[in-house]
Formats: sequence, structure tokens, C-alpha cells
Amino acid sequence: MPLKATLELVFFFILIGIVHSSTTTKTSSFPLPKIDEIYFYVLTFEGTFLTKETHLDIHIDTSKWSSLFNNATKLIKQLDASVN
Repeated sequence: MPLKATLELVFFFILIGIVHSSTTTKTSSFPLPKIDEIYFYVLTFEGTFLTKETHLDIHIDTSKWSSLFNNATKLIKQLDASVN
């Protein structure tokens, strides 16, 4: 993956975290999600914030966090392909 495309995705992730930060709650623990859940952690200078979504909401694109999840998945796949 070209550096420019990677940086664009990183800025996208930061923007999504900022835009949707009002739907998060401050946390200091990091439990494993339940089978049908996906956790999103937003790291800031003010602390770590958490929001929980269901797999169904992510996959049918009704979650505010769906675009972040989908783009992060693409990035991970591209990084994995470039290593292998």
C-alpha cells in the first residue's frame, strides 16, 4: 500500500474518532467483547473512550462506526498482503 493511501486512512480514522466521540464513554478497563459485539477504543490526551457495537449493526451498515470498521479491515488486509 502506498504511503499516501496509508496516511489518508490514518487521518480518516482520526476524523471518525473525533466526529463520533460523543457516543463514547471514558474507560480504564479493557474486557473482551461478547461474541456478537465489537469494541472501538478512542485514545485521546484526555483518556481512553469506548463504544460498543454489534456485529449485525456493523455489517448491515446501521452503525456510525461501520465506515471505520470497514476501512480498518481493508487496511489490515492490504498490510497483511504487502508483508506476505
